[in-house]
Amino acid sequence: MVKIFNTVFFDLDDTLFNREQAQRETAHRIQREFPDIFAGIDTVAIVNAFLESDRIALEQFYASPAGTPGDAARLGRSKYFLRQLGVDVNNAQKVTTLYQDVYPRIGAAVDGAKQVVKRLADRFQLGVISNGLPDWQYKKLQTLGLREYFGIIVLSEEVGIRKPDPRIFHKAAALSQREPGQCLHVGDSYHTDVIGAKKAGMKACWFNQREEAIPEGSPSPEYEISMLVELLPIVE
Repeated sequence: MVKIFNTVFFDLDDTLFNREQAQRETAHRIQREFPDIFAGIDTVAIVNAFLESDRIALEQFYASPAGTPGDAARLGRSKYFLRQLGVDVNNAQKVTTLYQDVYPRIGAAVDGAKQVVKRLADRFQLGVISNGLPDWQYKKLQTLGLREYFGIIVLSEEVGIRKPDPRIFHKAAALSQREPGQCLHVGDSYHTDVIGAKKAGMKACWFNQREEAIPEGSPSPEYEISMLVELLPIVE
């Protein structure tokens, strides 16, 4: 069978790296490391506050221009987290320091991620296109044991362009020395991954774990999967 694609690109967060799992594990670690700070506070409340602070911090960060340093956003998310729990925000810096060390080192692989990447690496050029801060994104790939399989890694905060802007996909295609139409992009976000890839001329595979509906009147991806292993018959 003739290959349809020469290159397969992956999103990272919630496509290869289980971001929510890692956030939950980090919240538990923070609680264990600082028992005096969180004394008397229910674990469920701590985790929920941590996830909510992460959601708000992401919204604020991605409202800023690409390439904005992430240090202020990371400290800000810790302050918001502590305020929700009624804890002194003067503890924010040490919470942030631990968070920065722990979070990207948690081996929270999405089910099937390692199997799929290693299987495809023998037959395809592989790459990553991700909106994210470089220090964390590289550490996540290293922690997952997948860094060596990706010859091309394009990160929004390094190139100053974020998905769904088609230019970040064009940048990745150019680095792969392929035309966009020879590339497939796999990602969990309809808006950033599917729309961005299609606008760039790439084929799109929507990793739709949550079984969301395509927005009315919007284009469909060429492929849709609910588990990563379903990608294998598509490309092979």
